[in-house]
Amino acid sequence: QGRSQTTQGIWLARAPKMENCTLLLDLEGSDGRERGEDDTSFEKQSALFALALSDVLMVNIWCHDIGREQGSGKPLMKTVLQVHLKLMQEDKKTVLVFVIRDKGRKTPQSALEVTLADDLSNMWNSIPKPPHVGDRPLEDFFDVKYVSLPNYEEKEEDFKAEAVVMRGRFYPDHENSFVKPESKLPGSVLPMSAERLWATIHSHKDLNLPAHKVMVANIRCKEIMSEKLARLQEDQAWEAVCSGSEQDIVPDFGSTVSGLVDSCIAGYKEEAQYFDLGVCQQQRRELVAALVQLALPLVRRQHSLALRKSLEVLNGHLDADTRRAGATFAEAMREGLEAARALSASLLESSRVEVDGGNLLEAEEADAAAKASKELQGRAERARSERVEATCRAVEERALRAVAEVASGLLEDMPLDLWPALRRAVEAEVNSARSELERDLREYESTSEEIANAVLEVRAKLRDGLQKRARDAASHAIYALKNSFNAVFNFEANGVPRVWGARDNISKITGDARASAAVCLSQLAVMRLDEATDRAAVPVEGMLLEGLVDRDSPAPGSEPGRNPLAVSKWPGVPEGAVLLQPPACRSVWRQFRSETDFAVSNARNTQQAHQMASNRSPPMWALAAILVLGFDEFVGFLYNPLYMLLGIVFVLFARQLYVELDVDNEMQKGALPGLISISSKAVPVARRVSANTFDAVSKLVAGEDGIAARVGLTPPRNPERPGEVEMHRRAGTAERDGPHRRRPARGASPGPADSSHSSTTAAAPRGDKSD
Repeated sequence: QGRSQTTQGIWLARAPKMENCTLLLDLEGSDGRERGEDDTSFEKQSALFALALSDVLMVNIWCHDIGREQGSGKPLMKTVLQVHLKLMQEDKKTVLVFVIRDKGRKTPQSALEVTLADDLSNMWNSIPKPPHVGDRPLEDFFDVKYVSLPNYEEKEEDFKAEAVVMRGRFYPDHENSFVKPESKLPGSVLPMSAERLWATIHSHKDLNLPAHKVMVANIRCKEIMSEKLARLQEDQAWEAVCSGSEQDIVPDFGSTVSGLVDSCIAGYKEEAQYFDLGVCQQQRRELVAALVQLALPLVRRQHSLALRKSLEVLNGHLDADTRRAGATFAEAMREGLEAARALSASLLESSRVEVDGGNLLEAEEADAAAKASKELQGRAERARSERVEATCRAVEERALRAVAEVASGLLEDMPLDLWPALRRAVEAEVNSARSELERDLREYESTSEEIANAVLEVRAKLRDGLQKRARDAASHAIYALKNSFNAVFNFEANGVPRVWGARDNISKITGDARASAAVCLSQLAVMRLDEATDRAAVPVEGMLLEGLVDRDSPAPGSEPGRNPLAVSKWPGVPEGAVLLQPPACRSVWRQFRSETDFAVSNARNTQQAHQMASNRSPPMWALAAILVLGFDEFVGFLYNPLYMLLGIVFVLFARQLYVELDVDNEMQKGALPGLISISSKAVPVARRVSANTFDAVSKLVAGEDGIAARVGLTPPRNPERPGEVEMHRRAGTAERDGPHRRRPARGASPGPADSSHSSTTAAAPRGDKSD
């Protein structure tokens, strides 16, 4: 039948001439014409299967093929070794026996072994190795052996003899045995192991190599594709489009890029038409994909610039300076959106890249159009929202300032209708804000729902601001309590400062002042921003008055009961409305009492000082007796100039000493503290007042017009007229005795004394003053 393939596929049998159980695998030969040049996958798969499964692999090689590249099967051996290392990662050491067939007499076997060893070493060094192999040598994985057989047809007897010798080396007890005495897997798992091993090898794509013409088509078409892409990128028109698209919109961008892309594809088609059709079409699709990747950044840049231009047009319509005269913001927004969308659609169409009559980047263009529409609408809505928000914020700030001014005054004065007044102020500002918002938001065509939401936001802001101020006032409640106490305790009902007199009922006034402070504390204990909370907080005032004021000033004969403030929370009051819980109120009240008790004590001391001062005055009968019995001495005192002078000096001294010692203010501190303070500074003050009084009296006595001159104790001004001294002395005597001597008897005429007095007075020298 001629030369044909004798073995097809993989055959397994037990060696009949071996005593121990030995299984033989027979594989079809490689490079057979039956499978042709395009089907070499099974050769690699079967060779790898035998290498992985067997303990000893016998490779038949013709003696005259040693040293050849393809004839010796080196490519097949190289692929099998590479995939074997990748798939079989266990450190199994296989015996690799090269059977040199038809060995001649001229070439020694040692020389052939060296050639085969060099080829194996070069193949091992050239293949890529996985990480677990690294730089380990071939001998770590394979034990290489060499045997030779003569030509079967020419030397049949010698061939059979060598075969018997080689069979003997498969026994473990042979000195050059191929079989290693190592542990083996049980024979029962051999079918499962072989099945899984073949499935792994069969699924590995590295062994499914294509046919020769397909390989050539792949290589050449890839080269053509790479060449066309490189020429496109070096084209001046393409470079101009790339550089121009970075700066601004490129005119006719889509048509220019489409022409360059069509030219590139046409050049590829012209050169690749002579190769395998499937490979050519596959590479053309890859070329189109590569062109898309080249053009995609440019197209996206054009889309981005188109969106920017559209946004500029929209902003121009929305800007108040460039807006159409007389147009409201809502009208300008609609006009701007229409103009911007029209511009965006035009620019996107001009940047469209078409190939073979179809849009190359249709999905990208659709995404850009949707993004542009969304961005434009969002920009318009953001601009409207910003302006509406700015308008609402201005209204809120104005309302907050107004409510803050009212709240500051009310929280400082703490009137009885504090919370109703605050609620009225909030409602008034909310109504004012509603009117302003309805007027100002008309330009933006805001709906009634938007206005209502804005009004609710204003109300919430006002309530938050009021809550913040109320909590701040509650944190400083001690100052409000002291102000409320002082307004009642230190001032009259008409606002005049109170002066503590002997008849003032300090206990009653103190009770009223503390009751006012307790009412103030009840205002600060619960926040009453609505009528429901106001009704719930009504018992708080009564509890505070009963628990604080009534217990501080109990009624006579009453017995103390349970303190209503001996609770941790106000009953019936929402938790969010509470500013001061009962324990906090008791703490604030204790601090308030400690700081106001001194004022009450000081008022009592002042009242006692006034009472003591009024009690020091002598009784009226004593004053009458002193007046009657001391009338002659008083008259004598008045008629004696020296006594009168001393009396005036004493009065002036006593008055000045009283002022300098500040007796009134010192006695307000209390009787004993005032006396101690006065006594501590009495001596230096008396010395200073004495010196000032002595100087004043000296000037009064020594002056030319003073008392000494008037009573005749100083000489006259002109010493050349001695007669005037006597006249001056007589005039002074007349004046001193005048009141008695000028009073004649009832019905009598004036006597000589009166005449002399009038003449003496008339004879007084010029320049002297007459009294």
